[in-house]
Amino acid sequence: MTKPEAARAALIDFLKSGELAVPTAVAGPPRGDNDGDGFVTPSFEEGSLPLRNKAGKYFRLVWEKRAGERPGDLRRALEPGVYQVAGYHVARHDPQGKDWFVWFNTKHGDTVRVHKGQTASVKVDDAIQLDCRPKASAHGIEIIARVAGERHASITIYKEGKRVPLGYRVTDTNQRVLAEGPLGYD
Repeated sequence: MTKPEAARAALIDFLKSGELAVPTAVAGPPRGDNDGDGFVTPSFEEGSLPLRNKAGKYFRLVWEKRAGERPGDLRRALEPGVYQVAGYHVARHDPQGKDWFVWFNTKHGDTVRVHKGQTASVKVDDAIQLDCRPKASAHGIEIIARVAGERHASITIYKEGKRVPLGYRVTDTNQRVLAEGPLGYD
């Protein structure tokens, strides 16, 4: 069994174990029964924001555009408390109508303090950062590259529901290709 196959099998075993609690989904604007809650809004219009409270419980705040629906209240209600951003999913649509989204996963997300009756704004940087360093060796050029998000968050990029393969190409001043190949996701 290859290393990726073993990792995939271990993940499936963990998911089947029941140790992973399903996050509580918060998918709509507050209703009238949210008197004791605070609110969270994102810096994006479409996507999701997984948050973890101090007790380790996960909440998945969701913003989805539905056909024919007008943009509305971006607030999502949560009990007052301290939460940590565990990642974020940001969706975009290109001029050709193709859906793109990026998943960011992080252990170092911002702290969000939710207070009763107040709105906490969560600003996420959805920029994709590429750190690429060529290194000459006896065998040619070795490329050391890392694709990441804010605070070194691991990312995965999708277009129309499929993971986008990443690659690199190093050229000289005459545009002659010196090295090229695939980049892997963490």
